[in-house]
Amino acid sequence: MRSIKRHLLGISILVLLGLGVFREYFIGTRSPSWDFLTDYFTASYVWWNAGSFFNPPSYLPYAFSGFPAHLSGQAANWYLPVGFLAELKIYNIHTSAILQALTIIFGIIGIYFLANSWGVSRYISILLAVGYLFSPGFFTSASHIDIVRGWAFMPWVLLALKPHKRISSLLIFGISLLAFQFMVGVYPGIIIASVYMLAIYVIFNLYFENNLRKSYFIYQLLPFLLGVSLSLLKWLPLVSAERLYRGGNSVEVTSAILSTLIYPYDTIILPNDITMRSFFLAPILMISLFLIQRINKQIVIFTTIGIAAIVLGFDISETSRWQESLPFLGESRFRTTDFKLFWILSAILLAGFALQQAKEKGVSFLRALLALGAGFATFTLLNRLAKTALLEDMLRPGNTFARTAGFVFVLMLVFFIMQRYLKLGSNIAIGLALVGTIFIGISWSEVSKTPWNNDRQGIEQVYYGMALDKRIGEGLNREISLRPSRVGPEFPIPYPIQLTSQMWSNSEINRSFSLGGYVPLKGIPRYEEMIEFAKTEESIPFYALLAKEQAGWITSTSETSIKTINCIYQNSCIIEKSSVVAESWDLNKLQYGVQTSQPGLLVVNEIPWEGWKAEVCSSLGCETTTVKSDLKNLLLAVEISTDTEKVTFEYFQPLKRSTWIIFWLAILGIIYLMFKNKTSARKVG
Repeated sequence: MRSIKRHLLGISILVLLGLGVFREYFIGTRSPSWDFLTDYFTASYVWWNAGSFFNPPSYLPYAFSGFPAHLSGQAANWYLPVGFLAELKIYNIHTSAILQALTIIFGIIGIYFLANSWGVSRYISILLAVGYLFSPGFFTSASHIDIVRGWAFMPWVLLALKPHKRISSLLIFGISLLAFQFMVGVYPGIIIASVYMLAIYVIFNLYFENNLRKSYFIYQLLPFLLGVSLSLLKWLPLVSAERLYRGGNSVEVTSAILSTLIYPYDTIILPNDITMRSFFLAPILMISLFLIQRINKQIVIFTTIGIAAIVLGFDISETSRWQESLPFLGESRFRTTDFKLFWILSAILLAGFALQQAKEKGVSFLRALLALGAGFATFTLLNRLAKTALLEDMLRPGNTFARTAGFVFVLMLVFFIMQRYLKLGSNIAIGLALVGTIFIGISWSEVSKTPWNNDRQGIEQVYYGMALDKRIGEGLNREISLRPSRVGPEFPIPYPIQLTSQMWSNSEINRSFSLGGYVPLKGIPRYEEMIEFAKTEESIPFYALLAKEQAGWITSTSETSIKTINCIYQNSCIIEKSSVVAESWDLNKLQYGVQTSQPGLLVVNEIPWEGWKAEVCSSLGCETTTVKSDLKNLLLAVEISTDTEKVTFEYFQPLKRSTWIIFWLAILGIIYLMFKNKTSARKVG
């Protein structure tokens, strides 16, 4: 209870500041834009409303062209807060925006406790949390929900993996749950970066806390790994089916990107890697790095993490080749973005350690001059980069930020120098830094509001054609039945946002199938080959078939190929005395009544993801048979005879049984560790 009271002021300030900055999210008038409204929301809504946690859908027939649920690597599948909202039937853009704001507040409170656990005073910890609030993960990346969650969860992950002298059973459960939700809720690239950065963090903690190694291994690392095992529900089928993403980093480190340390971009439309991946760090905290006076273990740890994040994440011509040769890094599409979290987090914590040392020891006049000179030399360099950047016409001059930071920092140094004469000197300096950081952060976030702050009702009209709640209401009244004609423009799909966004979102929320959109399909090899294939003239017949309503044909050919597609399109290989009648359609099941005068191949216009099986029935009984499908065979097909009366295609998620076995074994392991820890504590007591 005393511990809670100690931190009540800090928590209250951070909660109130978060509520103030994101107040319009709670009111319901504003929300992030772009992917926040379409890809992330719609896929998660469909997934949670098509099943339940213990009985999730295997196949989503009307989302993004129809795809297995386990291939949705960036949606909030298995993320419990989203499931809670879906269970209450209040999952919409308004509640999603509120959840995003609460997630951010959760994250900055995590920074406060993390810094405090490393010996930083409560007041400096508040300053660090405020600086972290205005970091790019929460504003320029606002439309990517899983990036926001990554920035919010990481401080708590670092806190959970910091050795604790006393470990309760509740902490063991919390570490496991945190690891599970981190793994299923966070952007895949950040997870890849975390493998490297957390390995460094754990090794250093083992080295510096050798007296706690046994309890650290058993009661912290093991629960964390068990929590990771729970997430295999999501990741094992996806990783085993196909690669996560296309290889290679697509963000090139340029002077334009580096200049956004102090310069925000002021434009409505910028390349994806700039608008949502640009850098910003509160200048006062960045300059404070130059006040470090004594090297201790926390400075060693976070300096190493910061340097490693730059070395592994900054993709320039000299580093790209060996970076991509390292495990997992070749799967990171935005490597610089993925590692950005760690060097910004390290910089903010290092600034806190420096301010803590200045608070305890004061600052000499000579050190103050050196820090001031080094700080403004950095600003001069960044200013030069901005002026020479190719995108300088898109830059809003950052003079206000630089001048404000410089003015406040000079006053901070004055009070630190006067600390030996003025008892409140350090507190006044920290107070100035706090006020200055809030001013700079709010000013910066208001410069370019498009990624994070938009008229919610107006933008719903653009993306959904009407208010989303009304669109959801329409979908709730629709029974899943045989698919109607697939809709959507011909390939290659043009990219006006009103066309493609409404095409994806309306069809999914309404439970009607759409051919889907071009962008969500990019990045996964199987999707990509089909999309690139669609640009060729000979593939036009295939996509003409997909554009028709769900149907099947009986052909005299023995296999499906591009020739088969053409011959179906031209009616040159279809058995004349045959019929195919679509009888029923469910989430993962297609059933056809068939009649044919000769043996052939039943071909169905469905994408052949791995996991389809077919049951062929005649008057003599039913038998399960292999579906003829692979990457090049772009339709489902199964051999039938003249006796065949019914064929049922059903989708089964690969490794589903194995992932649930792992899940329940991990649950048992967590319970065992909690019980063992409680028993051990009782014996010690």
